[in-house]
Amino acid sequence: MRYAHSLPFLFLVLSFTSTHCNKADSIDFDSSKSPITGAIMIDPTLLVGVGTPAVPLQLVDSPGAAAPNTVPERSTSSNTVVLELVTPLSPDTGETITFIFSTNNPSAIEIRSIAGSNDNTYTFNPSLQAYQAVISLYLDDPDCVEQKYSIIAIDSVSNVPQSISFDTKDLDKCAFVATNDGKDWQGNFAVDSKLDDDARGFADAACNSSSNKPGNFPSSMTYKALLSVTGPNNGSKTRGIQYNDWPFAANTNYYFGTQNKRMFTTDSGRIYNFNPELSQALGSGLIWTGLLNTWSDATSKILSECAGTNQAGGLVSWSTNSVSISGIVGNLGATDSNLISKQTALGLPDYNVCNKFRYFLCVGQ
Repeated sequence: MRYAHSLPFLFLVLSFTSTHCNKADSIDFDSSKSPITGAIMIDPTLLVGVGTPAVPLQLVDSPGAAAPNTVPERSTSSNTVVLELVTPLSPDTGETITFIFSTNNPSAIEIRSIAGSNDNTYTFNPSLQAYQAVISLYLDDPDCVEQKYSIIAIDSVSNVPQSISFDTKDLDKCAFVATNDGKDWQGNFAVDSKLDDDARGFADAACNSSSNKPGNFPSSMTYKALLSVTGPNNGSKTRGIQYNDWPFAANTNYYFGTQNKRMFTTDSGRIYNFNPELSQALGSGLIWTGLLNTWSDATSKILSECAGTNQAGGLVSWSTNSVSISGIVGNLGATDSNLISKQTALGLPDYNVCNKFRYFLCVGQ
């Protein structure tokens, strides 16, 4: 008896969302499906209690994979998972068994091919040395969260769907606002004996230890504060668009906050020109940035970076809370360049005196 002829196929595709999958509010999903993944969408709860798969599958390591069965986002090379039968068929019986495959979220991850064929079925056939289903996938999900997705497999013996999960590697980056538990920071946050008056180091440490970091963000991701640190006596502890320590990468999508709102996609120069404007504001409140609306630092550090004088008489960024010195802030309620550099009605930076308390915008690396 050949398993492939035991029962007719049940052509189903399960449509359900990973518990960690957050859809970005500003993204319109492409409702079109590839020829492989398009099928009937049903409520997976209807299948509870249907039965146990008669022929279970298991993941095996992809040849040469850096991490077993981890699919990187928007990759066209290292993007395969390999499935085989838990109990292989005997080559002596002439038995075969066919599966139909789909994914649990075709709008985010689709099957491109199976064993090199543009078909969504695979037949395990020992006489043809067909022991492994090599499934090529393409992941492009609108968030910055690394999560598990699943292959849904239905065999021709039991017609019972089984779910095989695998890990993903997200290329998009996360961002959030650190508030110091609502207490904010004055403009002299660089003055910290443990950090040797290092504004950049202090702000980054504040981001990475912040309780404001959403729990669904990747645990391995580190953060840098969006901050200009270019005082003449900051030495190598500087940050700006002209330095390698700039927090944004080129041509990268950034998502904001617990709901994974699409913030923007940087260009090759590691910035965003706010044309078009953001689709929605990130929140409310002000953040220390020290930046002009061109993303560059300003000439006068005592106007833009709360720069105070150190013991050697040199200006150090973010080292004073004097009401006679100021810093540039960004407005979280803005959808244009005011997000990074709040402007007055005259088109000048809205300088904030350094005794004010402001937040940090933290950017994933």
